[in-house]
Amino acid sequence: MPLVTLDQIFARKTGVGGIHSFAECVPQNGQGFGNFDTVIDQILIKFSSVSKQLDLHLIDSCFPEKYGPYSKKILVTNNYVDPNVLDSQYYETIAPWFYAIYHGEPNIEDFAPTRALNCLIRRMDPIRQSWLYQLARCGLLEQGYVSFTMDVSRHHDQQEADTTETAHEIFERQFQQHCKTFEVEHEYLKHLVPYRSFDSAWNLDQVVLHSRFSLVLETYFLDPRMITLSEKTFRCLKLPRPWIVFSTKGTVQHLRDMGLDVLDDVVDHSYDLIDFEIDRQVRLLDIAKDMATWAWTPELLQRCKQAAQHNKNLIAHWYQNYDQEIDAIIARALEKHRNL
Repeated sequence: MPLVTLDQIFARKTGVGGIHSFAECVPQNGQGFGNFDTVIDQILIKFSSVSKQLDLHLIDSCFPEKYGPYSKKILVTNNYVDPNVLDSQYYETIAPWFYAIYHGEPNIEDFAPTRALNCLIRRMDPIRQSWLYQLARCGLLEQGYVSFTMDVSRHHDQQEADTTETAHEIFERQFQQHCKTFEVEHEYLKHLVPYRSFDSAWNLDQVVLHSRFSLVLETYFLDPRMITLSEKTFRCLKLPRPWIVFSTKGTVQHLRDMGLDVLDDVVDHSYDLIDFEIDRQVRLLDIAKDMATWAWTPELLQRCKQAAQHNKNLIAHWYQNYDQEIDAIIARALEKHRNL
C-alpha cells in the first residue's frame, strides 16, 4: 500500500500546490476502498480556487493553534477539533462527507473466525512497541493474527533517528529508553521481529474476517486537541466483526455522532472516556482479554452483519451527496473568512 502525499495527488491532478499533510492512497484492489482517488480529486479541485482564503488539512493531524481571530485563513479539515482549542467560527469541518472516500463493497467471505483477534502494527514508536509487549504479556499474541512490521520511515523523515540506524537498533533503543518494564517480553520478541502471524497473501479484509474481533491502533492517539480517523477504523466499521480502537479520547463518540453503528450493545467502549492514553491502553487490554473468551455465535454474527450494513449504507449516502455538501462547506468557510 504505497504512501502518497496529498501534495503529490493535488499537483498531479490540478497542477496546484498548497495542500497540507499526507494520506495512505488506498489502491483499487477490491478491498472496498476504490473511491478514494475519485473523491479526493473532486475535493481538491473544488478547493483549488479558494486556497488564498482556506487551508485544507485532510487525513493527517493539523495544528489548530495556527488559526483564530488573527489568522488570515480559515481551517477546513476532516478532523474533529476540540471547541476549547479552536472556536468553530475559525474552522469548518468537512466530515462526515469526506469519509465518502471509504465508499465501496468489501470482499466478505462467509467463514467462521479461526483466532480471537487481530492487531496490525506498522509504525514503531514506543507506544506501539509497548502494544506488542502487552499482547505477549497478556497471552493475546498467540491468540491473534498480529503484525509488527517495524516501519521506521517516520523516524528518519522526522529526524528521530539517524538514517544509518536500523529498525532493530531503533527497537532496542526504544526498549532501553521507554519500555524497560517489559524486559521479559523484549528478550522473547527481539528475536522474532519483524513479526507476522498470518499468511502474507491475505488482504486486510481477510485478516479481520479470520478474527473474532479487531483491536485497532489508529494513526493518532496522543493529541487530545482533535480526533483523526483513517481507513483502519472504517475497514472495521464495514466488516461484520466487533472491534475496539486505541485512538484519541472521544473517538467512538465522534463515530456515534456521525450516525455510525459502533455495536454499543455488544462491545464495551468505556475506554473512550479515559483521558490518559496509557490508562486507555490498560482498559482496552482488559476488554480485549474478555472479548478473547467470547464464543462466536450465529446471533453475534447477525448483529455484526446488521451494523456493517448500516455503516455501508450511511457511507454510500455520504458518497451520493458529498459533491453538493462540499460546495456548501466551502460557502460556509468563505463566509467565516469574510468575518475574520
